[in-house]
Amino acid sequence: MTLSTTPTSKPSHLNIMADPRVFRGSVVARQREEINRCRQEIEARKAEERYRMEVVRNRLSMALSKDIPQPNPISYRRAANIRAETSARLAKLAGKTGKAAITEWAKKEHQPLILMNDEKDKVVPSIPSSSLSFERQKGGGGRHRFHLPLLSTTLTPPQSPYGPIYHNDASVQTDEGFEEAFCPIISEMAATAISDALKNLKDEEDFRIMEEQNEKLLNIVVSEKRRNSELNLSILKHIRTEHEIAREREMAWHQLKAIDSHQMATQIISTLIEKCTENLADHGLIE
Repeated sequence: MTLSTTPTSKPSHLNIMADPRVFRGSVVARQREEINRCRQEIEARKAEERYRMEVVRNRLSMALSKDIPQPNPISYRRAANIRAETSARLAKLAGKTGKAAITEWAKKEHQPLILMNDEKDKVVPSIPSSSLSFERQKGGGGRHRFHLPLLSTTLTPPQSPYGPIYHNDASVQTDEGFEEAFCPIISEMAATAISDALKNLKDEEDFRIMEEQNEKLLNIVVSEKRRNSELNLSILKHIRTEHEIAREREMAWHQLKAIDSHQMATQIISTLIEKCTENLADHGLIE
């Protein structure tokens, strides 16, 4: 049977091509298109991953590069200290690097600056070389000078290896802004911790009481089971005793019946013997 429709007529429900679920075209081409689309998507993802890895690699190379000048042996020692501090090197990933970040940090701190030349007797070993501005100025005698902030030997370490470098003197901290800002949060956290601890203690006490109650109930159930087993044993023993008594009664009744039957038979036989003897005596058969 051939199914066909005219251009002017509506598609018949008997025409399989009128069904919208039927795919018109090459199935192989459709599969090839899907495969190409999946391959393009995979290549795009791989390209994005390669780009991200390249960005991370560039940042790491910038952070781990030697960005310290070498004017004299003092700078060599400071460069060695900086290279030993991995957290200080990795901290550059969080923000600006180089002279711009150091200059911005120096302007933000508003600390007095002193001039320090390259003489060995004026070296301050407690000041890391990362705090230098590295802006050299030509002074008297043509020597290079560095601008160093007045810092103490007590420095707070960075909170994480990816954070910025902080050079705060913990011994002269007088700003109470942190306490004022975080005191409500700390008090709320402390209250929450105390309430949670009390709640946990109460829950533990409730659990302990529930365990004691469950243990008592379990002991009661065990005792009831033991009592029921004892009652069952006593009931079985009583039933067995009743069966034995009933069997003994039946045996005694059979014995009594047998005795009665024997007595009745004996009486009947004795009566028959007497009657037979009388009859024989009456007929003169016996004397």
